[in-house]
Amino acid sequence: MKNTPWKPRPCCICNEQIPRTRSKRATTCSDECQKARIAKYHRSYYSENADQWRTFDLGRKYGLTPEEYDRLLAAAGERCAICRREPPAGKRLVVDHDHDTSAVRGLLCQNCNVMIGMAQENPETLANAIVYLRTEAPEITR
Repeated sequence: MKNTPWKPRPCCICNEQIPRTRSKRATTCSDECQKARIAKYHRSYYSENADQWRTFDLGRKYGLTPEEYDRLLAAAGERCAICRREPPAGKRLVVDHDHDTSAVRGLLCQNCNVMIGMAQENPETLANAIVYLRTEAPEITR
């Protein structure tokens, strides 16, 4: 293999010159730029192949096909099972599942899914939250 001399060239992220200490094949000037380059690639790859990844994730995580997800969505009236709101534009309802059995329970908006997770899927905690929200705040004396 022919030993080619080092040639100065710009970083593909920040356009600063790649130092000689980096590999001849390096396209970035630093580890930070390398991480940014990889993140940029992943974002573009996942956005270009969104449907393929959606199919893969639904099957891998929940054992659902996109058609089964669409049936769940239609059955829910395309609304969150808890708050009954439609998801924001460009967002999908997330698949809610029991973490112990992996059984799919339904489709939720991101906020309701996080709420259940923060309550550690404990119905008693959520019931206590309802009682708390329905009680009037006591007068605070100062």
